[in-house]
Amino acid sequence: MLVILMAWYAWYASTPVLVPYTRPAGDIRRAEGLDLRFLEFDGADGVKVDACIVSMKNQGGETTPRLSRMRDLLRNRGKLSNLERQPGIVLISTTWNHGIENSMNYAESLASAGYTCVLWNSRGRDQVRPYCSYGYYESADVPLLLDAVEKELGDTAPVAAVGQGFGAALLMQSAVREPRIRCVVAMDSFCILKSAIMRAMEDDMGKPTCYAAFWLAELGICTRAGYSSYDVVPVDAARDLTVPAMLVCTDELFFSDMKDTLTLYSAVTSENKVVYNGRADGEPYGTKTREHVQMVEGKKGEKFEERYQIHVYDGEDDLMASVAEWIQDNNRLPKPKVLPGEIPGSARKI
Repeated sequence: MLVILMAWYAWYASTPVLVPYTRPAGDIRRAEGLDLRFLEFDGADGVKVDACIVSMKNQGGETTPRLSRMRDLLRNRGKLSNLERQPGIVLISTTWNHGIENSMNYAESLASAGYTCVLWNSRGRDQVRPYCSYGYYESADVPLLLDAVEKELGDTAPVAAVGQGFGAALLMQSAVREPRIRCVVAMDSFCILKSAIMRAMEDDMGKPTCYAAFWLAELGICTRAGYSSYDVVPVDAARDLTVPAMLVCTDELFFSDMKDTLTLYSAVTSENKVVYNGRADGEPYGTKTREHVQMVEGKKGEKFEERYQIHVYDGEDDLMASVAEWIQDNNRLPKPKVLPGEIPGSARKI
């Protein structure tokens, strides 16, 4: 009887992790002011995955309040060299469930800046994949997605990646394997899936009980989906991330906080990295940066301060305008390698 009870609880506790449900944001096929091109490709496991290429329609047609608002904001800020067409594409991923619909708000904002955005359903067409792995398996689809988009558009270079939550974890794991991704914006990513699950359980049931509950949830994850929560470690991917990185803490998702964001920021290998957070209550309007002090405990129990320069945004529109401008400044193709004794751009030796 005890074994049956433990098996039931392992299934019960692992289900919210393996099948995180997110309500679709709306009917994207009615997006006014946007040009939507749908395609599908074969995922790494052979599953059909549907995707959508989003760009701004020609001026003069119907538009949405968000598009008009973002265009006016970007025009007034004056930092983008061109609002009509930006080079390359931007991959956007926010949720495992209904990925295209729930990423459309970000796509709409970035399309208003002239970017061509690519969204896809990480769960596969008709939600066929039963379990979420937070990018551990789904990240293998990204090279295949880029191949399919290249066939559709002819050229995708350079590629920027923008993710939130699940999508941030997925795209950081993708960026270290896919050289076509030249910069990453990661919003609200956890550092280790195991720690995120433990923190949620501790908040729900307290420390004494959560360890046994986590062990059973972990058993359910391994048995049902074939991976361990210890395997999903975006902070390890961050340590191998050599392209420019923008880390953002929006304080919107319960499983990721500023500590996670700063840990990822510190781990990123690239010297070109920034961290953003929203304007705090009581902070003056117009604040652009703040210093954040975090206490850290060393291996021997000693405590010391770490200081970070945080870029401050005021609302989602301001954040997305900052993302659009940061991508323009950091989405660059690598410089061509020059062999000793050769002139760049020429096969002639000197």
